[in-house]
Amino acid sequence: MAPSFTKGGKCNGHGVNFAFTWGLVGFLTFLSALISFTDSVTDKHGDTYYGLATCDGFLLFDKDKEQEYSSPSSPDDGSDVMSRKIWWEDIKRKKKLRPQDYVNALIRAAVFMALAFCDAGVQDCLVPKESRQWRDFLAILPLAVGFLASFVFIIFPSNRKGIGAEGDSVVDLDAAKSHGINPKDKSEKP
Repeated sequence: MAPSFTKGGKCNGHGVNFAFTWGLVGFLTFLSALISFTDSVTDKHGDTYYGLATCDGFLLFDKDKEQEYSSPSSPDDGSDVMSRKIWWEDIKRKKKLRPQDYVNALIRAAVFMALAFCDAGVQDCLVPKESRQWRDFLAILPLAVGFLASFVFIIFPSNRKGIGAEGDSVVDLDAAKSHGINPKDKSEKP
């Protein structure tokens, strides 16, 4: 889309192309950061659900399923309603936002911006009169951001699965209790 929006880097005098190019880069930067907050979870039946981590917990995109898990008045399908509610509260607690999610979002956004400015058309459109220092800056920007991102992602790896990936395999609480296993004793992954 960038070649169409930038007119091959010749968007001088075309305010619409200039605005659309900034809008495109800004929107895609926002989306790349937002992906840091998405996650997936798999219930004991093997169904995977996707959602967004929030400060209060985990918000499923499928509202009906979230209400079923959190409501004690949901219809009973043969499984224990309380164990389903305990499982959902445990998932919400484990999947809530953490400081490393914000760090990962910031670094992902920086990587996207660095890659977006690698495109000559985007450079020519957004910064038509560049100085020598600006060209030098743009030449080393991808290397610097890539090094920083590698360093940060090694120190603060993301535990989020994102949209499209299988969720964490979950323990069937009823089966675990019948085998004498307390699921709450399991330590969380770092």
